[in-house]
Amino acid sequence: MPIDALATDIVHELLEVPSHERDVRWLKVFYEKLPHAGFKLAKENVIAGPDGFPYLNLQVPDESESFEAHYVSAHLERLLARGCGVVFNSHRKGYVFGMTFGSFWCFKEFGFFAQPEGKSNEKLSRESSLLNSVSTVLNNEDSSIFYGNPTEKTLPNYVRQFLNSYLVRNYKLEEVGIIWLADPNNDPNESLIFSFTEAAFSGDEAYERCMNGLRWHLPDFYVVGTFSEKTKKDFRFFTLWPSEGA
Repeated sequence: MPIDALATDIVHELLEVPSHERDVRWLKVFYEKLPHAGFKLAKENVIAGPDGFPYLNLQVPDESESFEAHYVSAHLERLLARGCGVVFNSHRKGYVFGMTFGSFWCFKEFGFFAQPEGKSNEKLSRESSLLNSVSTVLNNEDSSIFYGNPTEKTLPNYVRQFLNSYLVRNYKLEEVGIIWLADPNNDPNESLIFSFTEAAFSGDEAYERCMNGLRWHLPDFYVVGTFSEKTKKDFRFFTLWPSEGA
């Protein structure tokens, strides 16, 4: 891919802004130019982040340094196949910027890395048709909650597999179910609910660590949650990923 010098210069300059000074406008321009910007691939190509997840390790080269340009768009399929995020400038404390695995499959499926500010996920719902099959649970006399199995667009199979592997490997949670829930009375009104409950964990900290790991695998505007054992009984969950031998 030929280098886009303008986009590369803009993104490199943005990464010279200290982390604490980056705002919503910074993010907007960064995400807009990122697919066309070239970076140096660090000697250690993939590193583990402080969260334990793998990141492709890209750097802004030194001024006047010649380098082979690497683009996140060119690495996209590799990132999705390996369940990786990307970290920029991991070697420069105070200037690091990391992007999760969820950001990159969001880019592939929806065409953007993060939900634009002020936008709801109505566009996502319309484009993805939301659910493969729909059930209804009465919420009160004049309102209903809709839920069902997320479509391939909303939650691709390759993402389901990574989510399942994460839950089994780290928390021994097997045969987990999911539903995509649409409740017009809530804001945000859509969420991805998992079938396990908080009682499956040793405490609040372990539960929240698990939920943060799930969020890392998903776009930033996806809301994830669980039910209590009592509430869970009112819903029919759908298989996240078939167990071995199923």
